[in-house]
Amino acid sequence: MVHAVGRISDLEPLDLDVAGVERDEREHLKLNGFLQSVSNPAVYAAGNAAAVGPALTSV
Repeated sequence: MVHAVGRISDLEPLDLDVAGVERDEREHLKLNGFLQSVSNPAVYAAGNAAAVGPALTSV
């Protein structure tokens, strides 16, 4: 899980490319409607790291 409320996500240390997790042009993770990575179903994201869904993980 990636949790990044109100911050610019620092995803580089996670080596998401190695895990096959796709990101968009703004470096958000590409997700389906369940906040699950479209390229690696074992990865979920929320908040500022997510391309879809609520901007705050606490919502």
